[in-house]
Amino acid sequence: MLDNDKQINAFAALSASGMVTPAPVVVCEGAQARAEQLAASVRALLLPDVTYPADVSGYTGKLPGYAASLDAAAGAAVGFVAAVKPFSSPSELLQLKTGWECHVKGNRLSPAPAFALVAAMGDEAVTGAVGDLLQTVSLSALSGAMEAINAKAGTAAAPGATGGAVIAPAFTEEETSALSEATSALDALLLSLPASASALARLADQVSASTSTAKKAMSDAVAIALMSGLSGDPVMGQAVSAIMPAAVLAALNEE
Repeated sequence: MLDNDKQINAFAALSASGMVTPAPVVVCEGAQARAEQLAASVRALLLPDVTYPADVSGYTGKLPGYAASLDAAAGAAVGFVAAVKPFSSPSELLQLKTGWECHVKGNRLSPAPAFALVAAMGDEAVTGAVGDLLQTVSLSALSGAMEAINAKAGTAAAPGATGGAVIAPAFTEEETSALSEATSALDALLLSLPASASALARLADQVSASTSTAKKAMSDAVAIALMSGLSGDPVMGQAVSAIMPAAVLAALNEE
């Protein structure tokens, strides 16, 4: 190792900077934080123990759906990071490369299927669709509209001065219109988020499946290499027979 000046210079550069986190992982880490922050902010706009009257409940009732959609996006981003980030080192990639080659060779696959981890580490479209959308979401209009609604709804929820009756809030047309416009804007903005989050989750699942396949193939190939030298061994042969399936032993003993 480090057999020439190029490698030595590269070693110095790596020692100074460390490895680079794949860009899609960075995007998804940011998407997770953004989605979680937005979901918490949306939930905070709904007053606890308040039943919103019919003239605004059609709008306020959308807020839990917004939060759930944002939660799903955050979960998809978490899943992608968990599937990709642990393999962001040369040693891990080398083991997976060898394992995937064993999978392809051992199953006589031709042409060799693509390794999903490689595509995920270079992805821009799937991860970017979620990350970019979340960055465009603004809750300022919704927050302003809900502030006006909550100012009256919270007061009306308290018992009245006489007979313990609850005073129904009276919202102005301007207040209900502001809430209607704010939710309509978010409806349009978040419309594609579930599909984008689902695509991200599918990509993460594909990565996890491919890395699991590569790791198992590597383990199986190592086992075969070791057992092929031990199956006829006078000392360890009986132990090998005890742990290996009969079909494996038969294949190893073929003439």
